[in-house]
Amino acid sequence: MANGLLNSDNLRTTWKVKTAAANVYVAAQEKLAYHQGRLQVWETARDETINKIKSNGVVIDESVLNDMGSSTYSNSGRQPGVSVNTELVRDLNEANQKITEHKDKVRAFDSWVQFLSSATGDLELTLSDYLYFFGK
Repeated sequence: MANGLLNSDNLRTTWKVKTAAANVYVAAQEKLAYHQGRLQVWETARDETINKIKSNGVVIDESVLNDMGSSTYSNSGRQPGVSVNTELVRDLNEANQKITEHKDKVRAFDSWVQFLSSATGDLELTLSDYLYFFGK
């Protein structure tokens, strides 16, 4: 939705509002806390997924191995196979992507909190600025 607002050809994209620096500082602190919390959630999810992969995520196709000593064994040329549960791999990739995303946002909002901690007076915000700090 925000992208539609920012990419439109209307004058709203050029409007600016004055907002107390203290309000932007508080908003930056809230965004920082939110992304720190999401980072912890995704790090926990990643660790749990890694443990699942280690404990039961490896799939071994032993069908050829089970038949090797029997009289019905035929040498099909197929080697035993080992794979990782693809659903767990997908979960691990998602967690890693989200960790990167939230680490980047933690760094950004931490920088804003530091910068805004000494800001006074009013700041002039564009629509994009406002959505960055106050958007849900």
